Amino acid sequence: MRTTTASPNVDAFDHRLVVRYTIITTVVGLAIMAAPALIGQPSEAGALVMTYGLLLGGSVLTARRAGPGGIRLLFSGLLRWRIGWANAAVVVGAVPLATIGVAAVTGTYVAPEGGWLPVIGSYLFSTLVFGALLLNLWEETGWQGMVQRHFMGRHGLVKGSLLTAVPFAIVHIPLQIRGTSGMREALVNVGVLFLMAPAARYLVGRTDYATGGSLLAVGVLHASWNASGQLSVVDGDLQYVIGLVLVAVVGPGRRRGAVPVWLGRALRPSRPASGVYGGRQLTCTAGGERSAAARLEPPAVSSAPRLRCFGVPVRQAVP
Repeated sequence: MRTTTASPNVDAFDHRLVVRYTIITTVVGLAIMAAPALIGQPSEAGALVMTYGLLLGGSVLTARRAGPGGIRLLFSGLLRWRIGWANAAVVVGAVPLATIGVAAVTGTYVAPEGGWLPVIGSYLFSTLVFGALLLNLWEETGWQGMVQRHFMGRHGLVKGSLLTAVPFAIVHIPLQIRGTSGMREALVNVGVLFLMAPAARYLVGRTDYATGGSLLAVGVLHASWNASGQLSVVDGDLQYVIGLVLVAVVGPGRRRGAVPVWLGRALRPSRPASGVYGGRQLTCTAGGERSAAARLEPPAVSSAPRLRCFGVPVRQAVP
């Protein structure tokens, strides 16, 4: 038996289409997010247009141009939640727990007057309903499903995350400067945004890998850090940023050529996936562990069958 590892050098969508989509999303998205402030309207209006019109609508149009199967590839993992209890707990609870921990250490923790049940209920509603279901799942369909997966496929996890972090941060600038009292506060907020964005995108990319390509998990994770910034038991605005960065950096080093493992064994796939490919029995692995995220399947766009490992067509086989 020979064991395969996923090559990061294969495109799912045409590179020029994805780059064009990213540039248009960045430029037009910045204008859309800034428009409500200029005309005296709530920021939510711009966020809705940005999410459904530009990110989701634009990614669907781009995926359609990829050919048959492009839409299926874009939405792969949209409803996948069979990621294990440990994975689900980390996706939902890691950032808020880290945020509360930072607040406790810095003396900004505020004991809940009505007990923890209202705090937990409000957080879960903001994360699972208002955040993930209404906004962040569809936002991440564009950012992660179209842009970051493509860049990670070409450049790897770290570089792909950094390339996505730049446009992701740019379109969020209007939200950071609206309501500030002066230029200094606005610059500080924008600086924090550009420091946070790489950690956030790296965390999203690692989660996407670890859960076998679950856009649903990615959307919930995004909503969880947004909701963590609104926790009533934390007095301040930066604790959730520090908590998010801590969650992004915690865990063992990434082995070269392997799919990274987030927070040790908690998110390590355990079940094997293998099949006959080219007359040989092959098994997909992630860092030496056999992975349930691998599968034999026809490609989404091309006509040649291939083994896919974590959604990436395999082109390298090692003993």
